[in-house]
Amino acid sequence: MDRSDRQDRRRQGKSDPLDAVSAARAAQSGRARGAPKGRDGAVEAIRALMVARRSAAGERTRTNGQARALILTGPDDLRARFTRHTPAGLVTGLASLRPRPGDVTGYAVRVAPRELGRRAQFAAASSAAWTSSSSRW
Repeated sequence: MDRSDRQDRRRQGKSDPLDAVSAARAAQSGRARGAPKGRDGAVEAIRALMVARRSAAGERTRTNGQARALILTGPDDLRARFTRHTPAGLVTGLASLRPRPGDVTGYAVRVAPRELGRRAQFAAASSAAWTSSSSRW
């Protein structure tokens, strides 16, 4: 692994521009002979799993926020039912909603949170699956 010249750093102090100049000079003179990281092995596998896990966790967070926003602006009965729920309780309750066809607006206002609850459940399960599969490494 190539590092900046320690003597130069002691004389001139720590500075990103100085480090960049030092690295460029080392590369031009041939002192720097670093090899790029390989894209194989366990480290690359873990990186790929962590990308998927972070994505699932972010999806879950966004979905919970959207569901809470729909509840705040929704009908009084829906707001009263779900206002004080924990995130996990909110997701479970919303996913289990059974809207009845009839009034188009009332039906749509209940279908949307149900779908968000189901999406959050899927994202939570995906995040948990990535966590358990990455712990096998």
